[in-house]
Amino acid sequence: MSHPRLAVFARKAKGQVAPLRILEGQRTGLSRSSHGVFLDAANNEVVASSPLGGAIVVYGREQKGNTSPIRMIQGSLTHLNSPQGVAVDNTNHEVVVSNDGRLSILVFDRLANGNVAPLREIIGPATGITTPEGIVVDPVHDEIILADEGDPEANPVVPPSLRIFRRTDSGNVTPFRVITGPSTGLIRPRQLQLDTERDELVLADRGLPQEFIYAPETQGYIGFWNRTDSGDQPPTRIIRGPRSQLSSPRAVYIDMENDEIGAGDTTSHSIMVYRRDFDGFDDRDDRDDDHEARDRGHRDHDHDRRGF
Repeated sequence: MSHPRLAVFARKAKGQVAPLRILEGQRTGLSRSSHGVFLDAANNEVVASSPLGGAIVVYGREQKGNTSPIRMIQGSLTHLNSPQGVAVDNTNHEVVVSNDGRLSILVFDRLANGNVAPLREIIGPATGITTPEGIVVDPVHDEIILADEGDPEANPVVPPSLRIFRRTDSGNVTPFRVITGPSTGLIRPRQLQLDTERDELVLADRGLPQEFIYAPETQGYIGFWNRTDSGDQPPTRIIRGPRSQLSSPRAVYIDMENDEIGAGDTTSHSIMVYRRDFDGFDDRDDRDDDHEARDRGHRDHDHDRRGF
């Protein structure tokens, strides 16, 4: 987006359509781009990261215009420094944040406001956190799953990974499961979701688009793993290839009520919507036309799913 904003579209919107409402302006506390947006449908709130502002901002679900957040976590006590992903745990009443500037995971009370200290922080060399991006919390199994980009320029190279911690972990702790290795196909993992009905992790990996001159272009994809996977485990299925219309997806959401998966694509500035049971494309795919990706434009917040 050309300037910071949160835009809401009808769920069945398709093509070039106007948003239902827009939240933007200096009062919103948004900065450049929000890499983490979470719809907290249970509390009728939208929670977003503000990386350049070092803040977590919370809005009413119907809020629009140049209006202030109803809560903002910001200040020296918070340890927030370029926050990226954000997730709400309504079982334990917590907000979980991937915090790039400190290479950490922060956990706050859900109603935290102002310059407040986190309840817990996962931080230190044992964590293996290098470039934290997407994050999701699983209150049923007491897990926090982090998508980490790694560092291709480090010596030795730190590969991308999905790092799974205990929900109550704090300090310099080792993840108890890690998905990483050449078979995983991980390149630049971004937003991460959990399909609780299918016990699957769903990841947007943006690949290496043409903007990166240090490596050849590699197409991104949406990948699926079993929640309990560990090690050098390939995805169970993927969405990618020319017919998927994906190039560099950065965001993903799951709409269990309507049996859909949506992906926000950085290159085409669009959101593609697929059937939830879609089993993937690749360059050789010649499936029937009814398996074509359906570009429905941006989705709204009518159901409990995370945003872009």
